[in-house]
Amino acid sequence: ALLAWAASPFPKLGEPGTFKLAQTLSFATNSPIDFRGMRIDASAGGTWTSAAVVLFAGSISAMPALSANVVRDQQVVATATAHGLDEGDVFCIYNPTDGSWSSIRAYYREGEFCKVARVTSTTGMVLLNPLYSDYLTASVNLYKLARADVEIQNLSVIGPAASAVVGVKTTLCTRVRMRNVHVPDGNYCGIYFDRCYDVETHGCNSLISATAVTDAYAMLVGNSQNVRIFGGMLHAKRAGFDIGGDDFTCAVPSRNVQIFGATISNEMASNFPALDLHGNLEGFKATACHIVGGASWAGVDNEYVDCTFADAPAGVGALIVGGSEWLGGTARVTGGRMRATGVFSTDGVVRIVTNTAAKQDTSLTVENVEADIGPNTIFVFTEMTTSSFKSSVKVTDINFTSAASLTTVARCEGTGAAGDGDWAIVDRISGGPAGTFLYFAASGYGA
Repeated sequence: ALLAWAASPFPKLGEPGTFKLAQTLSFATNSPIDFRGMRIDASAGGTWTSAAVVLFAGSISAMPALSANVVRDQQVVATATAHGLDEGDVFCIYNPTDGSWSSIRAYYREGEFCKVARVTSTTGMVLLNPLYSDYLTASVNLYKLARADVEIQNLSVIGPAASAVVGVKTTLCTRVRMRNVHVPDGNYCGIYFDRCYDVETHGCNSLISATAVTDAYAMLVGNSQNVRIFGGMLHAKRAGFDIGGDDFTCAVPSRNVQIFGATISNEMASNFPALDLHGNLEGFKATACHIVGGASWAGVDNEYVDCTFADAPAGVGALIVGGSEWLGGTARVTGGRMRATGVFSTDGVVRIVTNTAAKQDTSLTVENVEADIGPNTIFVFTEMTTSSFKSSVKVTDINFTSAASLTTVARCEGTGAAGDGDWAIVDRISGGPAGTFLYFAASGYGA
């Protein structure tokens, strides 16, 4: 009866109480649901479709090819034959070539989701937003997403204890609205958005702590675009909040992902950042979040605004760290506070590395921050390694509330192969010990 109710294509009201089940509850999309406090208990285990307890799944279908190559910022596009799209439809441009977005991982493939603002002909259309990138018609395929609207609230899900299963999963959905959804226990992942276009959550919590797998996440955004997360308590063994993805058709880079006012934490013995980003990403911003366990840089263009960073394990390399999966662009920390009690493996509190996989120059800015850096000796550390792109740094308006071991405010290292950086600005620093270097260049940087 519960399975039939879930699959029925009409708006639903749940019932307070606990319902135990041992197989996936697949809900029809385009049917709003108020669960009214319903608690789904899958802790005994079972058989799970798409590795999910509660599942909302859309679908894709092949479309005609582009009629011509398109370029970044283009908004008017056309297909070679009739596209069959209506205003408001979403389709995906997808390059199936391994590593076409980044060589870091084979399944980092280029592409993006597009929403139709206006249909101009059977083959022409105007997009709601300009394109993020250039695409050759011979290199990409187009797929239409069936309209799949998910609107749910007031639900709790307990995941199975011994399976790598998601509590609540939405896949290939064109609009997701989620409010007061909780996953208080589980094994692998609490809430997962997979290849979704327009996602917004309010007050959703997830606790995935004592798990049988290392890769445990409270909330995971995979290959999704236009995501807004408001509030919530997100804690997991590995990462409270993660932007990653998988090896699927239409698994394009995540873009325009924002999280506001959330508390994000992990088990620091995991040696991974509590807020973990991956290289198939463009445009991430965290605002007014409380982050316990460290954060990261990855992909292109990351920003932290008025966030509180409360320690991280030494194993992650820094309080905010970016290494092999940072691809360039703007990396920014503006406002907020930092606190570190242990010595990080690089001695830097904020560290970023540009490498052979980079796509563009890096601009790292840390400003208007109150910092307790504990026993660390370096505040900001940028390394170029073998990158062919430049790396510039700006560190201004920093008030060190505790920095007894500080020797260098900004340290830049590089081979010089890219011409180092265009600028290094360090200004208006207070609270550091006498004799501290404002700027130190090493390994050819600054030549």
